Amino acid sequence: MEVAHKADVRQWNSVVAPCFAFQFNDAAPVRWDTLTGVRLSSLGLVSVVCMEVVSNVFTSGFPLEVLSVFTSTPSGVYFSWRQWGAFSGTFNGRKGSGQMIEVTGFGFMEMDGCNVRRMRSLRLFHDPHALVEALKL
Repeated sequence: MEVAHKADVRQWNSVVAPCFAFQFNDAAPVRWDTLTGVRLSSLGLVSVVCMEVVSNVFTSGFPLEVLSVFTSTPSGVYFSWRQWGAFSGTFNGRKGSGQMIEVTGFGFMEMDGCNVRRMRSLRLFHDPHALVEALKL
């Protein structure tokens, strides 16, 4: 997803820029024009500085994958997703041994009625404590 890989939101082609908003669980939606200082992670939307913590935990990456699409209409898509990666870095001073960590959840993408390849909004849901607990084991 562009939100995780492109720092300049003006380069994002998958969103309707003037109205796009991202929401994680029940946190307040974050509008497109304020996304510059945040990045998506399984801890939610975090500051770029906090994203360095996530990068230090999953040194080989932590990709997001859509697992199943439950419904798809021109106006929106409900889906399940997962993020996974090897705990090969460190978390709170604890060195990972390469064990695979996986986080799952579900989401909803509101699509642009004029161009179904572009999102108007994205909501992701999951238990953020699951990742922290897995890293503590």
